[in-house]
Amino acid sequence: MSNVPADLEAITRKALEKTPEQRYQTAQDFAEDLRRWLHGEPASVGPMRRMRQVGWLVRQHSGLLAIILAVVLAVSGLAMGWAIV
Repeated sequence: MSNVPADLEAITRKALEKTPEQRYQTAQDFAEDLRRWLHGEPASVGPMRRMRQVGWLVRQHSGLLAIILAVVLAVSGLAMGWAIV
């Protein structure tokens, strides 16, 4: 995993969201969260929850995950076939 603190990662991910509705509405909001983080105060966005992180990873790497899933299923099928014989 990264050495970036969880709160700072949450702030930057919100700033980099693809859809405008999910990003900070103003630069002032973004600056305010950065100021809070620098002063050790809680930001308006907390650290990403595990399921949200998984969802983000799936969206970013869906092709790679599909290949991995296909390989796992193929290997499982072969293993089951050999076990039956």
